[in-house]
Amino acid sequence: MKRLILPLAFAALVAGLVLVVVAMATEGEFGTTSTFPSTAATASLHPPDSDRLSKMRLWPMYGYNVARTFANPFSRLSPPYQVTWELNVGDLIEFPPSVWGNRLYFNGGHGYVFCCNARSGRVVWRYRTGGKLASTPAVSQDTVYVSSMRGLLFAIDRHSGKLRWKFKTDSPTESSPLLWHGLVVFGSWDGTVYALDAATGKAAWTFQAGGRVHSSPAVYDKHIYFGSYDGSVYCLNANGTLNWRHRVRHMFFLKDRFYTTPSVAYGTVYIGSLVGNMYALDAYNGNQRWSRTIGGKIYSSTAVANGQVFFGSYNGVFYSLDAETGQIVWTFSDGQGVSGAPSVINGRVYFSTFAGRTYAASVRTGRVVWEFPDGRYSPATTCGQSLILTGEESLYKLVMKPARAE
Repeated sequence: MKRLILPLAFAALVAGLVLVVVAMATEGEFGTTSTFPSTAATASLHPPDSDRLSKMRLWPMYGYNVARTFANPFSRLSPPYQVTWELNVGDLIEFPPSVWGNRLYFNGGHGYVFCCNARSGRVVWRYRTGGKLASTPAVSQDTVYVSSMRGLLFAIDRHSGKLRWKFKTDSPTESSPLLWHGLVVFGSWDGTVYALDAATGKAAWTFQAGGRVHSSPAVYDKHIYFGSYDGSVYCLNANGTLNWRHRVRHMFFLKDRFYTTPSVAYGTVYIGSLVGNMYALDAYNGNQRWSRTIGGKIYSSTAVANGQVFFGSYNGVFYSLDAETGQIVWTFSDGQGVSGAPSVINGRVYFSTFAGRTYAASVRTGRVVWEFPDGRYSPATTCGQSLILTGEESLYKLVMKPARAE
């Protein structure tokens, strides 16, 4: 009997630990700790800059607007499309371009910033940064802002491609710059979030997080949001002081971290983690509204539109969740992982997978209505009456095919 006591005790201990891990992994999956805003409070999804972006036909930064919703609510583009030009740069294009007027601005993975004419696809200029680039430029008026893995932030004249100024950080950055109220805001691997004067490059303020900041900051109702490798989501006031910090629960050796960029809508911060949880946090106090465990690393930033949250995972599944409850609306899989951010345009959500294909699916049903034989990360931005599709090493300009005459 004594011989059985230790094995039985050990088995009971293991079973107890498994139950604890399962409980911690699923806690809050369907529960709500902060009530979702009323319909009246969420009637206007799109931040104030959306109207200006529509009128000027801009997509000036990663995520379309300062809230990083990846949704253009005004475009009427819809498939099927035809290609009018292709620009192959012979280098990985991991992040989509920004659009300002009739020009596209994007980074090649090995250090070149490109400006091309949106009508012709011709390269107007390129700027050599001398280091790896893993971000989308931000554009405002006459300047293009680019973050670099060399730990530099470049301000480049958008007409000539000449350097205006540069700022040195203490470590690499792959945080796509945010332009807001005359500031350029971005994060760094040293855990610092920098806010620079957009005109001069002088530091206005800095904030020190508890871990690396890969996340690109987002803005909602005069507050700045980002995730960190310390397993926290931060909300800062406009002057860089801490408003709130939400620490997610760790599961023993599974330490949760945030790589992705948050999207903020409906008074809620939506952000996925590397353990494989999607979180919805109250934008005003950081309380959790819900979380959903999906079982695969989430490098994909979210798109938010139509009361839904769209994102992909390394588990090979693309998800649509109900923005209020976190319940799954629909899923899609071609068997390959999803790393890049989707975009929502005129009732379709565009996303790419590691199969090297881009899909457009109905936001309501998930039914794929169009496919394209290139794409790997974040595939779609708009430029007036054109869709700019990002392939693995090429940009494509697509226009809608003329309707067939009856």
